Amino acid sequence: MPETQGTPPGWFSDPLSGGLRWWDGRQWTEHRQPAAYAQSAPVSTGAQAPWFAEVQAAQAAHKRRTRWMALIAAVILVAGGIGWYFLAQNYTSPDWYQEGYDIGYHTPLVGSSVDGACDLALLGKIKLGDNPRLRRNRELRRGCVQGVLDYAREHKPLPTLK
Repeated sequence: MPETQGTPPGWFSDPLSGGLRWWDGRQWTEHRQPAAYAQSAPVSTGAQAPWFAEVQAAQAAHKRRTRWMALIAAVILVAGGIGWYFLAQNYTSPDWYQEGYDIGYHTPLVGSSVDGACDLALLGKIKLGDNPRLRRNRELRRGCVQGVLDYAREHKPLPTLK
């Protein structure tokens, strides 16, 4: 049989041995069957070998297993990242509150606005453009306001001259 690109893999007549020889779709292989077997075995016209379905099933199972393993690995990585974000941070809510309180307690009340004093005191901690609704920023501000109020309560302001 001529060696062409379009011929599918299969057993074909071998004119040299009189038996069958395997064509893999690109070239002749060294796999041969004797002439006695060639009489009883049908010559392939593109039909698949009996083990071909088993190989395809094994490859499909491997592909499914690989996809499931990739999905499980992705879920584990995402869950680990979320866990790290929420559990492994250096600061917790009480730490942020205490830090804000310490800053506020040592900040003199300038003018009559507690919020204004905390805005100035937390200028290095809460940057311009930071989301004020972030937990860290809320706790810093809450602690600062309480610190300023406690300081004002404990240290009565000096009477002003008129």
